[in-house]
Amino acid sequence: MKNLANQIKEVIRVTLLQAIQIMQLIAGHKFTGIVLFTEQTLVGGKSAYALFGGKVYKLANYVFAINRSYNDNVTDKAEGLGIDADLWKPQPHNYATNVGGNMFVHNEDLSLAETDLSRRVYAQFLLHKGCQMNAQYFDAEMRPLTFEQVAPYLPKKSSKKQADIGIADADQIKVINPSIKSIQSFSANGKVYEIIAE
Repeated sequence: MKNLANQIKEVIRVTLLQAIQIMQLIAGHKFTGIVLFTEQTLVGGKSAYALFGGKVYKLANYVFAINRSYNDNVTDKAEGLGIDADLWKPQPHNYATNVGGNMFVHNEDLSLAETDLSRRVYAQFLLHKGCQMNAQYFDAEMRPLTFEQVAPYLPKKSSKKQADIGIADADQIKVINPSIKSIQSFSANGKVYEIIAE
């Protein structure tokens, strides 16, 4: 039986700015646990939102291999499927620029100081099978919802650019770019970092 002391990770409370600095310094494709609390985009217009009081929130635990390059992974996927990888033309992120690690800053906010909390900072994660460990959904009043209640209104995400080179939806590299402000906690280097309000 494993020693219980080895299973308990140290919990460190950090500010948002400290969390960004820590995540920027993580090198290589290390696995990191993330707890995200996000507002969901729904399909079906106002009537869909009205079913849930105007909003749907998701609290989810993930385990990601961070610092993986989206473009490199698409190229590798294409090669693995026997598709000419040269068909994939890497392009910059639609609205943000990488500032180290898996951290991106909105292009309009690049001139803002790193300490400016209005700066829009995102963490990019590539989704892979089994990365979402569990998820809970809530309505606008924070009442629990089942996945079955929400599922018909969640958008089906796929990449037209990947489809254009022949990568079928089921084989595509999926990516999310949550705001750093939606990360409740993350684990790395044997520690758990809980992000606190500044």
